[in-house]
Amino acid sequence: DLLERLDSAAVVGFDIIFNEPAPWFAEDWALYVASRERNVVLPAVFEGGVTRHFGESVWTGKITGPAGPLARIPTGHITVLPDSDGILRRIPVELGETPAFALRVAQLFGKEELPFEESEILINYRGGPGRYPWPVYSYIDVLEGQIPADFFRGRAVIVGATARGSAYDLHLTPITSVGAMPG
Repeated sequence: DLLERLDSAAVVGFDIIFNEPAPWFAEDWALYVASRERNVVLPAVFEGGVTRHFGESVWTGKITGPAGPLARIPTGHITVLPDSDGILRRIPVELGETPAFALRVAQLFGKEELPFEESEILINYRGGPGRYPWPVYSYIDVLEGQIPADFFRGRAVIVGATARGSAYDLHLTPITSVGAMPG
């Protein structure tokens, strides 16, 4: 239903992990079918370890992506590695053959080409805690049509959690003096 409301978007990235099959196969199948006619990106997760040698990160492990029929949808990794002070400043461009989630969204939006010469890139932060340089809408408001579907025409849309209770996806950043940002 949400993808139908976002039909005019250029690309929709779900920052929600789908690494386990839904309780009912039909739920995953419905999302897959809805995504076939659209540019959709799902997240993949790195499972393993990382060490730093002379400023370079060495990743050992594997990427786990969506399960079942959702495995056919393009993915981007959502793996982050804060610096030694706990601040998140950069992301790995690729892990294995999987580009970063934001880069995969940008590719499908027609904005970025891989490869980059660097193995990690700095995150270009804008806004601040609770302040975003783009509109943020409630899932239910979009689903119920309170936001005109035409608003999303030609845009890149990210669907994810920003609620305070979603602490797993909160990160300290260079622009957060108190608290953390979702993402």
